[in-house]
Amino acid sequence: MNPYFSIYLEIARIIATLIVFLGHGKMFYQPLAEHLDVTNLGRDGIIIFFILSGFVITWCANERDKSVIDFAINRASRIYSVAIPGIILGIAASLFVSAYISEDISYQFDKPWIYLPIYLTFTGDLWNLSETPPGNFPYWSLNYEVWYYAIFAAFFYIRGFFRWPVVFCLMMLVGPGILSLFPLWIAGSLLYYLRNKIRLSTSIARVILAFTLGLIIIVKITAVDNTLDQYNAVLWGFLFNNEFEPPLLLGDYFIGLIVFINFVAAYNARLSFHIKADNLIKYLASFSFSFYLFHLPIFTAVQAIVPFNDSLLVCLFVMACSSVLIICLAMQTEHRKGSYRAFFRSLVISNPPIFRRDHK
Repeated sequence: MNPYFSIYLEIARIIATLIVFLGHGKMFYQPLAEHLDVTNLGRDGIIIFFILSGFVITWCANERDKSVIDFAINRASRIYSVAIPGIILGIAASLFVSAYISEDISYQFDKPWIYLPIYLTFTGDLWNLSETPPGNFPYWSLNYEVWYYAIFAAFFYIRGFFRWPVVFCLMMLVGPGILSLFPLWIAGSLLYYLRNKIRLSTSIARVILAFTLGLIIIVKITAVDNTLDQYNAVLWGFLFNNEFEPPLLLGDYFIGLIVFINFVAAYNARLSFHIKADNLIKYLASFSFSFYLFHLPIFTAVQAIVPFNDSLLVCLFVMACSSVLIICLAMQTEHRKGSYRAFFRSLVISNPPIFRRDHK
């Protein structure tokens, strides 16, 4: 991978994580909450994640994972190393809050044998379902992401007659809700294949890079993306006859287009950083998944103890302490995904020929 672009993607990952982290940290400071509710920054982080994921996963499949077994093992170890602790944290936070403020526990606790398999198989958002682990709403994006992996793997690795029927069946299985954001992920995948075909001079690329960064700021200030969202119901109703709640498609796609152009420019801009900065950026990015999935359960538990939200100092203190805790947890989870990889590899006996990239 282009070393300049690789670091830029890590920076984008860090920024997206901070956006989501800050978006939920608003619960501790009302003025911040009022501002973020208007700018809707949280969805920008998710859009960046999806496009970035499409590029990185496609790179992994082409450059590293030579079979669907390798692909599945690497994806599963990455996801479960954080997803399982994320489920546990959400459950623990939910139980703590229920006990602390004497509320009834979430309905999922009545039938864990039903809901735990849903969480572990990432089927909580198929069609009309909307199930995330108690106390951990951000888990919803994994319900999307994992199925994007599955659809891509079917297209990329399966050879012969079965490719398109399997892809079609997977798309019918997940339903329109998950598929509605799939174009963002596909955009990242297309970026991988087009990266060397879209040629820009370094100077022009840097101008476009600066322009798109400025454009994002203007869009958020003027709320153009929110304005576009007002037409979602019309589009969604035309496509699906109002059988499903419309997602915020138009605003998402508009932001996604800007992010895509930004990434194209960044690939050609040949941005360079000091070697120490490179290492620091990579190290910070290695905590991104844990920050994304661990922060809300911690915030939820803390809010039960610290219910007021009118102190910026308290807000900053809570987010700082939560960051330290998340880093400690990440060192025992996200940074130890090798043990998950070894476990999943131990379950694999053979690699069916139909799934081999070199199979004709």
